[in-house]
Amino acid sequence: MRTLRLAWKRLTGTLAGARRERELAAEIEAHLAMQTEDHLARGLSPEEARRQALLKFGGVESAKESYAAPVAIVSATAAKRLWPGVADPIGRRFRMNRPM
Repeated sequence: MRTLRLAWKRLTGTLAGARRERELAAEIEAHLAMQTEDHLARGLSPEEARRQALLKFGGVESAKESYAAPVAIVSATAAKRLWPGVADPIGRRFRMNRPM
């Protein structure tokens, strides 16, 4: 039962992450479309309007990365300290205090 529960958590976590990525991609595309329309209204060609929208927005991939959930790789020793008694710490979450 524990193995099934763990597999379910991993699957749902993966699906939720994919959904978030699709939503972010759609939001970025909507923003680029609005910017493109603004440039078209100013008389630019469709290709140049899209190009200008992309230039104004900046790097699409860097924007996606800035909204991605942070991920950490921890050693076996750290995993034992963070999750004592847990046989498989893969996919577990923890919080880190950030310095002010």
